[in-house]
Amino acid sequence: MDFANDLSALKAITEELEAYLLSDVEFWQLGGSSQFPKLSLGTYLLTRQRLLAAPDHRAEITALCQRGDAILAQWQTAAERKAAKELHMRLTLWQNYLDDWQGDYATEVAQRMMAALLLRRFPRLSTTPDAAHFNALDARLQGRTQKAAFVWAPELRPAFPEDDFWFLYRQPLPPHSP
Repeated sequence: MDFANDLSALKAITEELEAYLLSDVEFWQLGGSSQFPKLSLGTYLLTRQRLLAAPDHRAEITALCQRGDAILAQWQTAAERKAAKELHMRLTLWQNYLDDWQGDYATEVAQRMMAALLLRRFPRLSTTPDAAHFNALDARLQGRTQKAAFVWAPELRPAFPEDDFWFLYRQPLPPHSP
């Protein structure tokens, strides 16, 4: 985990958030650079959440988050529209993973994490069919996984409490032997 990189990404995201919300693109290349992941509301919210565990720069992070919140509030309709599209895309990717179980759980669970953050930030999405589908997938996930240690870097754990983000404290069950 590189807090400095996440802080740099959050600065770039905050600078470009309004332009992104008003654009027609779902994934925005920050500053035209591949140094950062492409901007979506899910990656923005995940970056913010990870920075909650950052030991330094609390005032700067808070100011950036407040500025981002103001932009999201100003362009609420555009933000909710993008969030709904992204939630559907994250649902598809997460369902594909759960159907195939191909890939690293710790990497793939980021799809579920971003969906959780989108649903938290945009509560009106919680009444959509996509949100209901996530609930069904969560039940399936619980049946195919077991309780485990936090799946991401230990220094991130304070930002992701188990009560809120239980799926980050799971691991797939071992495959059955024939």
